[in-house]
Amino acid sequence: VLQHAWRGPAMPDLMASLPASGLDGTMRRSPLAQGRAHLKTGSLRDVAGIAGYVLGASGKRYVVVAIVNHESANAARPAFDALVQWAADDHSF
Repeated sequence: VLQHAWRGPAMPDLMASLPASGLDGTMRRSPLAQGRAHLKTGSLRDVAGIAGYVLGASGKRYVVVAIVNHESANAARPAFDALVQWAADDHSF
């Protein structure tokens, strides 16, 4: 869905609605450079997730999505941060 949305006419509005690293909401304290990631984080009881876009050092943009459904889901936050940093550093799959 995020890949399709990126190519669609609503992309500018979608990007503007997502918290930007170093600037907005839950991404304000992100260690990434300002605006390098646009991600929505979320949590419910026993669920935590992150989804959005990360701009890699090469200029390539990555879609990142991770969801954990477990009683200790909030413990996954460091793993989410590592995933985002991994994408920003352009590590290959």
